[in-house]
Amino acid sequence: MGLDTIDKKILDLIQSGIPVEPRPFRTIAERAGITENEAVARVQQLNDEGVIRRLGISVSPAKAGYTTTLVAANIHGESLEKVIERINSYPQITHNYERDDDLNVWFTIIAQDRFEIENILSDISSQDGVRELLELPALTFFKLDVRFSYSDGDDNQ
Repeated sequence: MGLDTIDKKILDLIQSGIPVEPRPFRTIAERAGITENEAVARVQQLNDEGVIRRLGISVSPAKAGYTTTLVAANIHGESLEKVIERINSYPQITHNYERDDDLNVWFTIIAQDRFEIENILSDISSQDGVRELLELPALTFFKLDVRFSYSDGDDNQ
């Protein structure tokens, strides 16, 4: 999909946050110089085509009363898919990545408390093929505000 100037402007606007108001797409449309209906249609198309992966809020787990951890696992190749299915069955596991390393699966857990994390890790560690689980809890949080500029200096389309 080729992005035109309006699509790029919309991407710039929405990655800074959807306005929390009764008609947020009207505000986005006004800022992009289009109608509200066009803004909704364009965001829907960008979503349908996979340009936008998701629209949603970002919550600080600690401030919401949750605890988190990052886990690196060594899972034997023959059991890999089955263990990954088990890992993915937990709604508390928010990210799961396979890597080309001895620690070949990395995932994050957001849970109500340490006890819940320990229960999840105990279950996963009991699966055939799990050789090691290395828990890497965050010591300090650094919030990065990553935004990509799509429309800066691009008025040719």
